[in-house]
Amino acid sequence: MPRRDKLLRVLPVLVALAGLTAFAGAGPAQASECENPDNITYVQGRDHCLALQTYWAGGTPETLAIYFHGDVPSGRPVDFVFGIARAVALRGANAVVLIRPGFRGAGRRSSGTATHDQYSFMSRGRDEIDSIGVAVARLKAHHRAKRLVLMGSSGGALIAGVLLGLRPDLVDSVLLISCPCDVPQLLFEKGFRRSEFTQSPHKWLEKANPKAKIVAISGSADRTTPPHHVEKYIGAAKARGHDAQFLLVPGGGHGGRQFGPVVGFALNEMFRR
Repeated sequence: MPRRDKLLRVLPVLVALAGLTAFAGAGPAQASECENPDNITYVQGRDHCLALQTYWAGGTPETLAIYFHGDVPSGRPVDFVFGIARAVALRGANAVVLIRPGFRGAGRRSSGTATHDQYSFMSRGRDEIDSIGVAVARLKAHHRAKRLVLMGSSGGALIAGVLLGLRPDLVDSVLLISCPCDVPQLLFEKGFRRSEFTQSPHKWLEKANPKAKIVAISGSADRTTPPHHVEKYIGAAKARGHDAQFLLVPGGGHGGRQFGPVVGFALNEMFRR
């Protein structure tokens, strides 16, 4: 049997197992405690010790921004995303890149199954996002922030969008780049089996604080997360009374250098001094 056919045969089983894991919750074997969670290089999540890269704005800024990177299936370090956090710090807010469970960056590694040993949907489940939410609360308290902005790209945008509704007590604004904002519809259009394990931002929107600001950026040529999904999500946010904005990058794909000017514009709007 060809390798591809074998994978297609076992994938439904893996999805089912992932769903059982989500139902059972994180077991003791999955939990990991930080030896020294200083909230600058490491923070303790509910079930994970999460690595951080922190950039300081100087002074006593009232805003904290936390960035979630994408899925990076190659398993390479996520240092290449640090530039957006540096840009935020230059605009007067403390900025943190939170390295998701199983990923590595800045010479550190977050606990959890290594990204190259898991399917992407396994890093977007309720358990993982709950664990990250606990870490986000600890970081906001540590920085004594009055305002919290969550940012993310691709799978990281999914996490930021879910936390907008999962932790409305914490999140004031989100910046979503190349967001898979409606996962069930996205999977349907691509002809994939529906995953109950993966969370979806659109299902959490109704629980978000209506005063939260939402900015979403998509590339017009993005085939991974087509922009019409994101535009529909922003329309739903506006209908709920959110200050919501959709920005399109002409000719842009699923991220890349073409996004630079539009992301810069969005940062200027969200982090005005």
